[in-house]
Amino acid sequence: MNKNTGVVIALNAVLLLFFVKFIPRVFELHRKAFIGELMLLGLFLAVALIAMAGVYFKLDFSYPLLLVFFAVTLVNTLFLYFNYGFRLYNFVLLSFVGLLGFVISLNKLDKQSYPKPNANKLPGDFDRFKIPEPMPRKLQEKASDANVIFEDIEFEKADEKEVKELQTYKAERKESEDKESKKTTKSLPQKKSSKYTAEYSPGKFVASKSSTSYHAPKCEWAEKINKKNRVWLASKEDAKKKGYKAHSCLE
Repeated sequence: MNKNTGVVIALNAVLLLFFVKFIPRVFELHRKAFIGELMLLGLFLAVALIAMAGVYFKLDFSYPLLLVFFAVTLVNTLFLYFNYGFRLYNFVLLSFVGLLGFVISLNKLDKQSYPKPNANKLPGDFDRFKIPEPMPRKLQEKASDANVIFEDIEFEKADEKEVKELQTYKAERKESEDKESKKTTKSLPQKKSSKYTAEYSPGKFVASKSSTSYHAPKCEWAEKINKKNRVWLASKEDAKKKGYKAHSCLE
């Protein structure tokens, strides 16, 4: 017999003794006191059945519920003793039973074990989580290159679709240039360029589809252009080819 079985038997014995002694006392009362205590008796029976079912199935609420049950029975016993002339023998016995049940419940509540999360156990899908790098490696390489100058352009003003298209165009152009350079300069020694290069994303200048002028991205006129009507230009030559002329903000 395990400890839990012993506790169940002890609590059942305490509850049985309580009801055997309490029920006859209820029927000794008259009028309003009888009706009130009869209703309380029904409530006691229901709570006791629920609590013992919880103890049997090892549910968390069972012992707190029993604590409340026995505390209420003790208070009720005192009330009946001082107001309706309970015999001292019945008062002492019911008080002892209520106190015994309260102590057992309190003791089990203190020792009640709850499942503790295993701090060393990682979730099954932990491998899927990756900590994002603070800066992509390609960007780190460019940032460490003294020959590369970055211009502060407000990227959020560019449409995502335009950015992706420009990035794809730049990647394809670089690929083709690399292939051509490999063919023509295999035998020639590579010279390090001392000139500074600048990169602009998604473009160096911006224009409107419904206008003939192009602007700097930070120009107040550029900010008024609707995203849907924006045309990003890589250079002044690119702007001239597309039929745009420089705005006064660039002069």
